[in-house]
Amino acid sequence: MEWSAIKIELTRAAGELLGVYLQELGISGTEIDDPAVLRRLRKTGGWEYSDLPDEPAAMDEVTLTVYVPCEVEAATVAAIRAYLATLPAAGLAPGRGVIRTGTVREEDWANNWKAYFKPIAVGNRLLIKPSWEEAPADTDRLLIELDPGMAFGTGTHPTTELCLLALEEFCRTGETVFDIGTGSGILAVAAAKLGAAAVTAVDIDPVAVRTTEENIARNGVGERVMVHQGGIETIAPEEKAGVIVANIIADVIVAIAGPVRQHLHPGGIFIASGIIRERLCDVTAALTAVGFTAITSRTAGEWVAVTAIRG
Repeated sequence: MEWSAIKIELTRAAGELLGVYLQELGISGTEIDDPAVLRRLRKTGGWEYSDLPDEPAAMDEVTLTVYVPCEVEAATVAAIRAYLATLPAAGLAPGRGVIRTGTVREEDWANNWKAYFKPIAVGNRLLIKPSWEEAPADTDRLLIELDPGMAFGTGTHPTTELCLLALEEFCRTGETVFDIGTGSGILAVAAAKLGAAAVTAVDIDPVAVRTTEENIARNGVGERVMVHQGGIETIAPEEKAGVIVANIIADVIVAIAGPVRQHLHPGGIFIASGIIRERLCDVTAALTAVGFTAITSRTAGEWVAVTAIRG
């Protein structure tokens, strides 16, 4: 089957908002090419330069690719143009706003990116390894074997890495962890590998749920990790966690701040990522309003992750 690939060049802030808008339209087939990620990978020294595409000239913009059936391409492009035209009135410059279209076969969409996903060490203890790559023979790191399929989360994006670093710091042996918006399941699996006794992972996307189930089995943590479709509201009110992690977007984090606090034990930790710098104040204000304290942040380029303690 062929799909239309609609590529939009725009600022990170505009890309975040457009992604939310497209989800509201029922369009979940999106991906973001962030030049900041490319620059970071070059600096790791673990990649051959021939493996990576050329670094773009504009480092302050991202490319959002939207995949839709070919028959709705024109309507989707029109909706995107109309939405971008509303942003200046809201005080947000969309950037170049260049839109290009093309077609792609479904199997290419699903598999071509694999050439750029190699084993990557995160923090002091974790190693993320694609299922199709060999693990380094001399590593003593905790190995997370991953095939994200069509779901978000490889560990290479700053938002995911920031969550992994926070989990490494706060996830204790025997902990109970909730992963909200699990994507590929990478954070749920990481929590189990770091010693969590019970992990509940949820995602509204059925593709993400299926991918997470596969990665849970691939890593042998099925006895400790459960996954189901839905959001935080699908977790029973009486269920509590010591750590809750959500790698989503700022608007969703603001919306779920209250329910997250209700699901945390006193003194529990909320790790929230997927936040661009411009939205950090909105997130910290929402967390403070519902009773979180000791809110701190980690940054990676334009991205921020916060950790907050339930007061």
